[in-house]
Amino acid sequence: MKRLPLAQRRAHLADVALLIAARDGLDAVTVRAVAREAGVSLGTVHYCFDDKDELLREMGRALVAVAVDPVRGSLPAGGDFSALVHAAADGLMAGLRTMEGRRLLSFELSTAGARSVAMNDVARVHIDQVTDMAVGVLTELADRVGITYRIELGLLARLVVAVIDGVELRWLVERDDDATLATFHELADVVASYVVADGEQAATTPGGGEAVATTVLAHEVVVGTIAPEVTVTPQAAAEEAAAGAATPTVPEGGPAAPHPLAERPAGTLDG
Repeated sequence: MKRLPLAQRRAHLADVALLIAARDGLDAVTVRAVAREAGVSLGTVHYCFDDKDELLREMGRALVAVAVDPVRGSLPAGGDFSALVHAAADGLMAGLRTMEGRRLLSFELSTAGARSVAMNDVARVHIDQVTDMAVGVLTELADRVGITYRIELGLLARLVVAVIDGVELRWLVERDDDATLATFHELADVVASYVVADGEQAATTPGGGEAVATTVLAHEVVVGTIAPEVTVTPQAAAEEAAAGAATPTVPEGGPAAPHPLAERPAGTLDG
């Protein structure tokens, strides 16, 4: 085989590993098997990858890179956000039909990490790669039409990936195209529901914590926290009003009258 730059050689060997895994299963992917299938020496594979784990991580990256192509290829040149996200749903279905073997392999990479401590790092990297892909697509969709999302982008990506994985895994078992496509379009509506509408502002932080309020004055910016809402009963309001009415006032032209307790040492309240 002719000499190739390192990046191209790595990509080629990762593709060979994908072919072996799709044909014979993930356990069949070994450095020796990849070298034999690619027609290169063991030394060539070891030169490109430090070990089998690095080869598997590169294989996972290649899976993700290919999986996103049908989605991006389905996006129209124009249209509003709803049109874009529903076109992406069609792209998901098209990619699932044409690359079912690779999708199954992606699930195998993920579940291998749950079964084997040795594969856990590879599985984690692959899951992160998939999530990063979703972040990239969601960012591209938002940038095209100039919208923002109501929740943190990474969290939305995790939600989208979780739904897609469940839908695709079910399709791999049932092969129900109509139900799968309908579910993808429902997911598109869910994503569209997270778009910030014109004039809408986020009022609270996730998890019920305190929200940050910013008030812009003529010459300064005052930032404070908004405490959780407190309900005041009529009795408490009346008591507070009575206490306010009893507060000593400053006589005109003289000093403020001392409060009855102001000059007493601590712990000397009348019985």
